[in-house]
Amino acid sequence: MIWFNWVCAVVLFVFDHVGINYRMILMEDGFFLEKYQSFIRSASLMTAIYLILFFIYLLEATGYIVGYPWISNFGYYMWIINICYILNPFKILNYHSRKYFVYMLWKNLICPFRPMNLNIFFLGLIIGSMAQPMNDLIFTLCSLKYQSEIICEEQGRVGTFIFMLIFFSYRLAQTYRLHTEYEAGKICSRANNGGLAVCLGINTVIASYIYGTYDTQQLMIYWIFSATIGTLANINADFRADWGILTFDK
Repeated sequence: MIWFNWVCAVVLFVFDHVGINYRMILMEDGFFLEKYQSFIRSASLMTAIYLILFFIYLLEATGYIVGYPWISNFGYYMWIINICYILNPFKILNYHSRKYFVYMLWKNLICPFRPMNLNIFFLGLIIGSMAQPMNDLIFTLCSLKYQSEIICEEQGRVGTFIFMLIFFSYRLAQTYRLHTEYEAGKICSRANNGGLAVCLGINTVIASYIYGTYDTQQLMIYWIFSATIGTLANINADFRADWGILTFDK
């Protein structure tokens, strides 16, 4: 989650400095997305809290602090702090951006049962980047019950696999809804290309899970091949449908 904030800050910084009007792409229903400086402040704060907790944990693990076994659970505290940061209702720490994130998350969850547009479709891509934080969260929760790293790694892999399958299923439904709401033009083209990329993405998720479970050379080749084809399909969807590059229209 901390890396997610830092990446958002860097991306918005680049957009601001190269003149990309990302607000036109991302904004909806009168929301205002704060500038990258706000993300830097919040990311810096969360990083500082993390480093302080980690330093205290190291002191406890090396024996400099004794008699406080609860310190070893600092990872759980960090997740609680992250959740409270996102959901706190006070107008501090990227209030508008946090409110917009929760709002767009809700809009993505209710699709395709309600009308949608490119804003929702685009923001849905960002949710896919939450796969690794979900893996970390499942691993952390698993460690509350089990003390085995092997068991928790398997639990995290299964949880991430389920999360990604649900995510791609929603992307397929969103692609279909986007296609039916816009009969022709670039948006329809984006939906068609995006649908193919999503299908190949599902294949990659399945290949990755099977390879992580059985770890054979044949499955590794299958996983690499699936990931390569899926990446090329996403590049095609972005370059040709979104940006109009490599279309070679007469």
